[in-house]
Amino acid sequence: TNLEWNDLQKETSITALYPVYEDKSYSFANLYTDKGLEDILIAQDTLSTKSKIELNFKHLFAKLTININPSLLEGLNEIRLTVPTIISDISTKEGTLSLTEESHTTVRENNGSSEYSFLVPPLTNCTLSLTLIRSDNSLYETNLAPHTFESGFQYTCNLLPNDSRPGIRTAEDLIAFSQLI
Repeated sequence: TNLEWNDLQKETSITALYPVYEDKSYSFANLYTDKGLEDILIAQDTLSTKSKIELNFKHLFAKLTININPSLLEGLNEIRLTVPTIISDISTKEGTLSLTEESHTTVRENNGSSEYSFLVPPLTNCTLSLTLIRSDNSLYETNLAPHTFESGFQYTCNLLPNDSRPGIRTAEDLIAFSQLI
């Protein structure tokens, strides 16, 4: 149904979060599940009396998609992404995040794909750790370059093997090679 004004205030501020948890608590227990950080949508606006009420939601977190080079997929069991900060609480009144300097690791099992997505809180100049675990228990570990993650944006990281053999593996390699010619 349409939302309507039921008071005579000149304006009001609205903050709405989705999904709504049964206990209405946006704390660590509800925000982090076995699959990692939950996707939370937020709508914030200040509206004047008698104006039409429309809520426009946006994603509160950033999405990080990691494309794994096929040579790293062989025997892959799981992928672990460790973020050095967790969200301990979201204020339902202001929609602000309370961050805690505590790492959290999200685990994704091999699904036969070369693309894996994770939600990360909005962070500035943050270094994330990535670990690939193979069926023989060998590890491939790397830190992703420090990056700023903004709410509602999607980021892509191409994970390539640490290979000392010469060759062209990225767009930057191709540009550097073309400049040499």
